[in-house]
This record gives sequence, C-alpha cells and structure tokens, in this order.
Amino acid sequence: MLPSTFNRLTRTPGWAKVCLPSRVYTEVRTALGRIDAIVRFDTGIRIFEFKLDGGAEAALAGIREKDYAGPYRTAGKPVYLVGVGFDSEQ
Repeated sequence: MLPSTFNRLTRTPGWAKVCLPSRVYTEVRTALGRIDAIVRFDTGIRIFEFKLDGGAEAALAGIREKDYAGPYRTAGKPVYLVGVGFDSEQ
C-alpha cells in the first residue's frame, strides 16, 4: 500500500479530470483490511489494490482473499478488480 503517494495523486486537479464522471474513495476500511481505492463509475465499480515490490498478481490475490468486492456485488453494476504493482528499483 502506498497511501502517501496515492493521497498526493488524488489531491491534484488532473486526477479528478481523469476520473470524471466518477466517485473516488481511498483507504476504505473493511472488517478484513483496508481497500486502497474504489472508483465508482456509472458503468461499474473498480476496486484497486497497490503493492510495492509485490506485483499486480499479489495485489489481485489480496483483493480476492479479503473479498473486498463482496459488499459491491449487489450494486447492480459490474465490479472490476485492479491490481497494480510498483517496482521500487525503477
């Protein structure tokens, strides 16, 4: 999880323009952990997990293991899981 980096990004005007029309929620608490980001579009919900040196597959595994998508499955919209890996060496 990269909260300080992600929070800096979400405070910039450019971030809002990329995500319009949407609602962005960061560090959403659940019973099993904290979702890094949720972006709700009219067309669906994207659940993001960010991993530093863990890779995208590890991020997706975390979303699945903690069933972060569970509460959003009844929203009547598709739910997409997005795992993002960052390499601290690059």
